[in-house]
Amino acid sequence: MSRPVVVAGAGGFIGGHLVRALLDAGREVRAVDVKPAEEWHQRLPGALNLRLDLRERDACARALRGAGEVYNLAADMGGIGYITENRAACMLSVLIHAQLLEAARRESLDRYFFASSACVYPTTLQERPEVEGLAEDDAYPALPEDGYGWEKLYGERLCRAFLDDYGLQTRVARYHNVYGPFGTWEGGREKAPAAICRKVAEAVVSGRHEIEIWGDGQQTRSFLWVGDAVDGTLRLTTSDEPGPLNIGSEERVTIDELVSLVEDIAGVRLQRRYRLDAAVGVRGRNSDNTRARERLGWSPATSLREGLERTWAWIFDEVRARAGRAAAPMVSVAAPAPDLSVVVASRNDAHGGDIAKRMRIFVRGLLHQARRTGLRAELIFVEWNPPPDAPRLHELLPRPEPGDPLRLRTVTVPARVHDRYRHGDAIPLFQMIAKNVGIRRARAERVLCTNVDLLFSDPLADFLAAGPFDPGCVYRANRCDVPDQFDPDADVAALLASCEASVLRRLGHAGHRDPRFERILFPRPPSPNWRYALFLRGVDLLLRGGAAVNAAAEFVAQEALGTAPEHRGHAPQGPPTAWHTPTSPGEIAFGALDTDACGDFMLMSKAAWLDIQGHAELDLYSIHLDSLALGSAVARGFRQVVLAPEQCTYHLDHPSGWMTLAGVEKLRFLERRPALDYSTMREIVLDLLQSGRRLDLNAPDWGLAGEALEEHQW
Repeated sequence: MSRPVVVAGAGGFIGGHLVRALLDAGREVRAVDVKPAEEWHQRLPGALNLRLDLRERDACARALRGAGEVYNLAADMGGIGYITENRAACMLSVLIHAQLLEAARRESLDRYFFASSACVYPTTLQERPEVEGLAEDDAYPALPEDGYGWEKLYGERLCRAFLDDYGLQTRVARYHNVYGPFGTWEGGREKAPAAICRKVAEAVVSGRHEIEIWGDGQQTRSFLWVGDAVDGTLRLTTSDEPGPLNIGSEERVTIDELVSLVEDIAGVRLQRRYRLDAAVGVRGRNSDNTRARERLGWSPATSLREGLERTWAWIFDEVRARAGRAAAPMVSVAAPAPDLSVVVASRNDAHGGDIAKRMRIFVRGLLHQARRTGLRAELIFVEWNPPPDAPRLHELLPRPEPGDPLRLRTVTVPARVHDRYRHGDAIPLFQMIAKNVGIRRARAERVLCTNVDLLFSDPLADFLAAGPFDPGCVYRANRCDVPDQFDPDADVAALLASCEASVLRRLGHAGHRDPRFERILFPRPPSPNWRYALFLRGVDLLLRGGAAVNAAAEFVAQEALGTAPEHRGHAPQGPPTAWHTPTSPGEIAFGALDTDACGDFMLMSKAAWLDIQGHAELDLYSIHLDSLALGSAVARGFRQVVLAPEQCTYHLDHPSGWMTLAGVEKLRFLERRPALDYSTMREIVLDLLQSGRRLDLNAPDWGLAGEALEEHQW
């Protein structure tokens, strides 16, 4: 078993995000900070949270006892105004570093990470805005920023000495202006992106459309999204490269350009007032990431605009909450943060006859329900491997109107990424990997994975808008299949009424409580749905319980599906009580899983999705992978909640798909497109349910988190 990881400075900005990433990776984390608990930027319940003063020898010994790695991000620091006026306080952070290094040596830690800064570079190389990227070797001859810069450079030298003299595996990163949500945004310690987002938000909330800018606005910097900083940190710490390495962005902008970006995101233009007597630091600074690319294979994945949109949304909500009243109407798609992220995956091909029509109905339906209920949601359409000869989704889909509570985002995974997958020639859309792309980029605390050929019933939309929602649960809504015979431009309310009256069949556990159940279960002959009716009868018997009844019911269900043992129509050999009767808690728990069409509706907190690492990213057709995710969630302790029968989705039945294939056709389908079979899925989920562990199949950058993907937003 791996030893615990210690994050020093866990109550700070980058430290909190690092703790979250380590927990998501399944690591045991000790989070340490000197601040009181209520002052931590993020305090995550999955970690052992300790308040210790790491300037003291005994505190460092306690923090590192029995640990395997330590990430030292503990320091007294802030923006340029703070470090200029508090040089002595910043330099005293060397006490933390020295005590931690000595404790790490005594404990024989595997790795010691030190967070250095671009402030170590000579000020003489940063005297003009058009500065070239600073490479690691440029740090010498040394002339760093006074105070904070000297402390960081001395910390780097300490790491090198402990590596050379004691063999302690130290790793050093030079951060370049890291920004993002859950950072300091007021009080004097905030850095430029947070300060500018706050000032623009205050202008919007107050209605006073002016902003104060320190300096003349022509000084230049590059700014790094916090998620990219954490990724670079983890890659460096687990590598054989001691550093120091730049962990920064090469996207250089002037402060005036940074203000313009935030104004554009917020949908405002402000009168600028320049404060020329304010502290501004060096005239220009940028990162040279050549060494990080060559030795770590790392580059930032998040553009400055994308990161600012997320940062602005969070800071705007903080400013508005502090103001205690609603802000002026916004035109930006980035604020305020949505209450729900709806994730789907598709491509504009001929799947199911006319996928474009069903996608238009789906988007119009979600727009209708968001307007009716006031649900603030974002719909993330992940367009996977778009066909080169068809319109793109951002050209095809209905667009929200100004003021709509629903925001639409399309994220494109191009063919060059798709072609990396072994079976990409036979499987044009890796649906579950595509959904992971949306999960990783979701901005809401609740994330719903669903499909593009559905309409949500009014009771289901009411639940999504008003709850209740428990982050410890995974919510399932059952699916009702309806004929795909609707006008895509018809009134959505009329479409929903037609769906209610045209249910062909019902999938899922809630079927036995559906008021339409009798009509579905016993269709009048001759009915094309007799097999499904017989299958539902078997499910009904299973729900009634009893060993003999369960055995008979399972045979009825398999007879209906044409999968019974021996020859179809003949009962299995041996006593019925011995045939697939649940005998262990894991089997009982598996039987309770509502896996039927669970890919059509699976709602969890984003934290839960991150905990299970989304869907298994296998180079396979998507069947049963959704069930694997549901089983993983329940195994990790998230309680399954099956919503009421009327809180359902309506599925527009289409002429091609897995459900419509006969046995031999399914065999030929799988010959070309390998897939996870049911029995293997069941065996895997049983193992997870009995052990409570994660599936742990995905890489740390699952959901293509490290890819810079094209995105369109409305």
